Parts: sequence; C-alpha cells; structure tokens
Amino acid sequence: AGPSRGDQSAPEAAERAALLNSFAVSQRHYLAALALWPEEDADWPATVVAAADVSGLSAPNEEMMFALRRARDRLLASGDRGVAAKAEMLAAFRCWNEGMGDEARAAFALAGELLDGAAPSATVARVISRLAIFAMLRGEFDATIGFCERALAIADDLDLREIRAHLLNTQGVARVREGDLAGLGDLES
Repeated sequence: AGPSRGDQSAPEAAERAALLNSFAVSQRHYLAALALWPEEDADWPATVVAAADVSGLSAPNEEMMFALRRARDRLLASGDRGVAAKAEMLAAFRCWNEGMGDEARAAFALAGELLDGAAPSATVARVISRLAIFAMLRGEFDATIGFCERALAIADDLDLREIRAHLLNTQGVARVREGDLAGLGDLES
C-alpha cells in the first residue's frame, strides 16, 4: 500500500476529513499522499481521482490534469469505467474553469462515452449528474433532462438521496427553461 502516517494512511485520513466536511484538511492529506505515492501502486489512480475531486480547482492544474489522464488510462485498463469516467469528468471541469471550452466539451463527451458499459453505481450517477449540469450550462436542456433521467434511475435503484435531490433540481430547471412548468414539481421534491 501507499504512504502512511501513524496508524492511518493519508488517503484514509483524507476520506475521513472529507466525510466531516473538512475539505481543506482532506485536500492537504490527498496532495501529501500523491507527493509520496508511487505511481505504479494499484491504489494510485483512485487516489488521484479522489484528490482532484476534493481539491476542486485549488490543486496545481497542469500537474493534476496529467495525473488525471494517467489515472483514467490505468482505470480503463483495469476495467473500472465508472471511476475512469469520473477522472475524465474532473479533467473536463478543470478545462471548463480554465476557459478551454473546446477541450472541456471533448473531455465531457469522452466522460460520457466511458460510462457506456459501466455498472450502475454512486460514482456513475455522480458523473452523469455533472454531465447534466454541464449540458444545462450550455443551454442543452433536452440533453440535460436525458442525463437526469438516466442518473435518477440509478439514484432511485441505489437509494442515493443526495444525488437524487441534485438531479431533481437540475432537471426541474431544465424543464422550466424548456417551458414545461411541471419542472416546478421537480424543484419542490
């Protein structure tokens, strides 16, 4: 396994901090782990994805982008399409926030493609929910609703209440923007 500090590994400490909504502490643990973690270790790709997810945009962009892409490739090679799609989606958001629109669109599209054949999971539902948000921000409301419907089926099957709430909000906004006032019911749910 990777680096540890005392009885708890840095990624475990980061996960615990994130569960306690202490994201700055979580980020520090993940970034410290990545600085020490051997890239050839089997847990490295998942640690990169978790670090990118919790650090938002505050981790160095270029370094994190390269790490996300290497992690994505290794996750795909191991057959973990859901987490590979999450890695690509996180890279897409970084591109979007850096003003690299074409790169962001391509990365979001690839994230969607990587989900094909992925087993339904909380990770898959989260990735689809973020694809829905991106589509909504681009004014692609039909696509937004399609993503939401797909992710809501997973969220309902797996009883993912928080994801379901976010999806209903996104779907409701998209439906109202399309002139379907029944979307207000989604927003009230």
